[in-house]
Amino acid sequence: MPDDSTDIKGFLSLSADLILVLLISMAAVIISLRRPNAVPTPIRVTLGFLFIFVLPGYTVLTSLFPAIYSQSAMADEQRITHYPISFAEGVVLTVGLSIAIVPLSVLVLNFVAWPIGPVSTVVTVAALTAVMSGIAIIHRIVDSQSAGVPIERLTSILTGSFQSKPTIRSAAEVITVCLLLLSAGIAGAALTQTNGGEQYTELSILTEEAETGNLTADGYPTSLQVGEQTELVVSVGNHEGQTVQYTVVTRLQSVSTSGGERTVTRATTIDTLSVNVGDGDVSRQAMPITANTVADADRHRLVVLLYKGAPPANPTLENAYRDVHIWINITQ
Repeated sequence: MPDDSTDIKGFLSLSADLILVLLISMAAVIISLRRPNAVPTPIRVTLGFLFIFVLPGYTVLTSLFPAIYSQSAMADEQRITHYPISFAEGVVLTVGLSIAIVPLSVLVLNFVAWPIGPVSTVVTVAALTAVMSGIAIIHRIVDSQSAGVPIERLTSILTGSFQSKPTIRSAAEVITVCLLLLSAGIAGAALTQTNGGEQYTELSILTEEAETGNLTADGYPTSLQVGEQTELVVSVGNHEGQTVQYTVVTRLQSVSTSGGERTVTRATTIDTLSVNVGDGDVSRQAMPITANTVADADRHRLVVLLYKGAPPANPTLENAYRDVHIWINITQ
């Protein structure tokens, strides 16, 4: 009867590659979330490549196609003899699955309260890698003679007609199938949402060509004297799927630059306009601009801030739903 040390040795022999996968995944998470700048760039790039393009696909592939083992004649442990797919096939499938799995994993975040970002993406991919690694390890330990996942066996498991006593292996297969079906469902939902159209609002500043009278996103004024007036056109395109009441706030900002940083020293509201735009419609409104400020800064920035509904008490680039701006030199 094998002792504990033999069992541990056998476990490590069966799962060495997957343990390495978990260690690499853990290292990538720690480095990316804790001290990314403390690690040399070549190491970060290597870990990032493995984390995104190799580990997710490898764990899924290994859970679906466990290695075939043979019993060692010298010790009570199993050793890998060969895999049911070739090395070249494994490389192609690993990278291909990773490219498909990672975006699908990120899409899950669209259905939960956790916003999409670097932290949530890294944690989601790491969690998927850990789960699939666990399933692959269970496959290897419980059924060392499996060379794949037969369709008949999966059908039996899913329909409940599997006659033998439920095993850890069958439970692992159910989890694997559920994960694959979930991925397919998420992909379908994403495609359905895409076909329905992305919801967004277009905001732009236009000028009128002197010769043709056509509106164009070019020919903006670059210099005005104090008190001089010009006219621009604000264009708001609604693609939100419903009618929206917008508020357009036009401000003239005095901007100074010090040490490479820009600071707004003065902001004057030129005009506030409320427009009701139906879905799929575009509203274009003339916007008279008067240089009603003084030449008190290095440069001046004309900003157009768009809000859904009423604007805040202090409209800024940071709290606007959409914003555009042009630079203007104001002289005395």
